[in-house]
Amino acid sequence: MSIFNVIQPDQVIIKSVTDYDGIFEFSPLEPGFGITLGNSLRRVLLSSLEGFAITSIKIEGVEHEFTTIKGVVEDVTDIVLNCKKIRFKKKVEGIQNEVVHVSIKEKEKIIAGDFGRFLSGFQILNKELVICNKEKSTPFNITFVIERGKGYKPAEENKDIVQIGAIAIDAIYTPIKNVQYKVENYRVEQITFYDKLILEIKTDGSIHPRDALTNAAIILIKHLKIFKNERFMSFDVDEKNNNEYYYENNFPILGSYLSDLYLSIMAKNCLKSYKMITLGKLVSKQENDLKKVKHFCIKTMVAMNAFLTAQKIYFGLDISK
Repeated sequence: MSIFNVIQPDQVIIKSVTDYDGIFEFSPLEPGFGITLGNSLRRVLLSSLEGFAITSIKIEGVEHEFTTIKGVVEDVTDIVLNCKKIRFKKKVEGIQNEVVHVSIKEKEKIIAGDFGRFLSGFQILNKELVICNKEKSTPFNITFVIERGKGYKPAEENKDIVQIGAIAIDAIYTPIKNVQYKVENYRVEQITFYDKLILEIKTDGSIHPRDALTNAAIILIKHLKIFKNERFMSFDVDEKNNNEYYYENNFPILGSYLSDLYLSIMAKNCLKSYKMITLGKLVSKQENDLKKVKHFCIKTMVAMNAFLTAQKIYFGLDISK
């Protein structure tokens, strides 16, 4: 099978790069390919690259996060939030996790860098991050677990694996802080409607922006390779009796990812923690089921109902039969 000649760039131009951010250009691209590649790379960069984060914390003398520590200015909730911001880079190749025991006494202001001497397989990147302030005579003993993962994992998914007395926290694994792209017109000879993609990547320093872009491209290529060898499967579907086939073909929006819809960030996060990824998965639930989801407020429910009404679909759809 022959494919009509498609214009494509022969190299990636690095406009500027440091250990923390980089700007890359791709040109020339066929019209529309700038948005296609830019959006695909952005989504993979933000969701699929591996990193390291704290998943649980245990503070001596603390039973739960909604309490205070004598002699410490910040309450436990603030300490947990500060620890969640610590960024790690592995020093030992192949390391997956580490349990760290920290004991500090003769200091009034504790920063992330103070934890460094207690680590063996990792280094802390944002050493100046303030963890807490305390009285000089007050001991500060904390144990935390560093684990490898990708994207974001809410605390609820860590609760079943933490030790007794430990506090599970939201794990932000992704090493990517921000990704932006823009598409400009590019001229090839007398033709000016080609695309130029400009991609800006900001990382936490645990991965070089160039390596991040390379890894994201590799992930995309691996997923697209399946089409190259025409590895397709076909099966018969009874269109009249199969609700799932009916809804997928008559309401293709059901396959849309919730992350692509115009929902608040809080709504998207709480739905994701409830393991609802697509709109079809969401509408298969009853309204009462959603009211049990943590942080899913009435305002969000009203907005969702208005959106579903506009699409002529509703909660409680049964597409499994």
